[in-house]
Amino acid sequence: MESYDVHVTPIAREHLESIRHYLTYELKSSVAARKLLILLKENIGRLAVMPTSYRVIDEEPWGSQGVRKIRVKNYYIYYWVDEPNLEVFILSIIYAKRNQRQELIKYL
Repeated sequence: MESYDVHVTPIAREHLESIRHYLTYELKSSVAARKLLILLKENIGRLAVMPTSYRVIDEEPWGSQGVRKIRVKNYYIYYWVDEPNLEVFILSIIYAKRNQRQELIKYL
């Protein structure tokens, strides 16, 4: 089984930092922040194996571009797979209760 290189884009890195900041400083729970970030990063790392096992999203124009998502707790991780080059690009990490379409327009 081939392994893919997983790349976290600068926008997705900003999202991870925003999540950490919100949980740590707004909700005053550094423990929850640490646990969630570990879980998010573990799931991102798992995309190195069989990233195409998750379906392409229905929302356009992203679906026709091959954007996929996985859910981790209350967050969606949006990503794109470059199959010929065996690469995965983490595009965005968005809180599930937010308007996904509106957030995708801002970031993708």
